Amino acid sequence: MINIITVYWFGSWRKALSVLEDNAHLISMVPVEELLRFGYELGLQEGDTVLDLCCGDVAAYYDKKYDVVICSETISSIPETLSLGKKFLKTGGVLAYQKLYSRVDNPPQELVDFDEEVLTLSELNSIFNQQGFQVTSMASDSMGMWEHYVLNWSGKRDLLQLSQNEMDENLWLWIQTWYNMYFKYRRQYEGQALFGA
Repeated sequence: MINIITVYWFGSWRKALSVLEDNAHLISMVPVEELLRFGYELGLQEGDTVLDLCCGDVAAYYDKKYDVVICSETISSIPETLSLGKKFLKTGGVLAYQKLYSRVDNPPQELVDFDEEVLTLSELNSIFNQQGFQVTSMASDSMGMWEHYVLNWSGKRDLLQLSQNEMDENLWLWIQTWYNMYFKYRRQYEGQALFGA
């Protein structure tokens, strides 16, 4: 994710997009062009320091502050994730938070059970505000990116595993669940966005 947020600094959109081909397997439903626009809107500058809190031990970073903190995964809860991100931000810094959201007020229970927490954009905005953040930029998903992730990246990976062990009934059931959830629920009821605050 850090490469996507900082790549527009190369100055050329075409050059930036060619560099991003190396990131073909990033787990984000937001198209690259939207991520580039998002970085531009946030006012990112060459030399800005960026911390991605997606993976790893964050204790090593406690004594530093960053211009941009990226939370591409929820850690425990949304308020806890935002609070953790805030600890690492310089004054005037930007928090970038990626989150699934419901496109409808009352998502099907099957979708809520599958993803655990699916809030509307309005509910997410309220949580941001309660935590002292105001959304100033947003980059949203596209169906094409969902299909790339669900079918091309995740689907092919799981099918390859199944071809190596055709007797793996649990994997076969997971694949059926994964596809069913996408076609029946996720495609029409769920979105993903990167919020800048």
